[in-house]
Amino acid sequence: ERINKLRPKFVIVCGDMINAFPDNAKKQDEQIEAFYKEMRKIHKDIPLVCVCGNHDVGNQPNRASIERYKKKFGSDFFTFWVGGVKCIVINSSLYKDDSKAKSLAKRHHQWFMKELKRCEAENPRHTLVFAHIPPFINTPNEPDGYFNWTKSTRRKVLSRMKKAAVCTMFCGHYHRNAGGRDGALEVVVTSALGCALKALEDPLGLPVSFDEPTIGTQVSGFRMVYVGEKRVRHKWFVLDKIPSDVSLMKELLADSEGGKKVLDSTQ
Repeated sequence: ERINKLRPKFVIVCGDMINAFPDNAKKQDEQIEAFYKEMRKIHKDIPLVCVCGNHDVGNQPNRASIERYKKKFGSDFFTFWVGGVKCIVINSSLYKDDSKAKSLAKRHHQWFMKELKRCEAENPRHTLVFAHIPPFINTPNEPDGYFNWTKSTRRKVLSRMKKAAVCTMFCGHYHRNAGGRDGALEVVVTSALGCALKALEDPLGLPVSFDEPTIGTQVSGFRMVYVGEKRVRHKWFVLDKIPSDVSLMKELLADSEGGKKVLDSTQ
């Protein structure tokens, strides 16, 4: 209902459309059907984009789990364009742990590097990257943890993203709002439309706290993003605080040039 009133250019779910892992196929199928039952309520003129997460393909993705994902949701990596903005969707689980999918991870990485290289000739207004697992939670030099990529992987990939002038990378996975910058590149970590988590001892790892409230209109929400000619702006809203009038959203997010509404990014 809220999404339909706001009419974004598209809706993107940054991974973990469901909670069950691929090794519990029956449970996962039930949750996938429940996911689509809700998402079918979005107006047909608003495209839904799905990004694969670790619950979708497993913490150690393999060929079978990725093929299963593709049959249910479509490709695990791809690009699309909206209003002169290039959007690149990656399979971050292959950067997190490729131990059971070496050849797939190699193919995915080569594709991503080629897409970044192509930006030089394509000259998009902005380049945005969407992933589930973020390269880092707060800073590019933070320690390795469950919720981020290893330092060696993040250094290599972030360097190429910056060279390609990627301005913003939107991620989920953390179930809390976070993020930071690596030079001009902003990494945005968005909390969940479902369950929000709290850190215990290690903010980058497990275990996490499920102390209430973890879900509801005062803690669950989504992020709205506006794209202007020179800047990308975004803001997280809990469901109780989402402006009913898109003009109010513009006042909050539009840059000085007059931003254009591009997308709605959830978890």
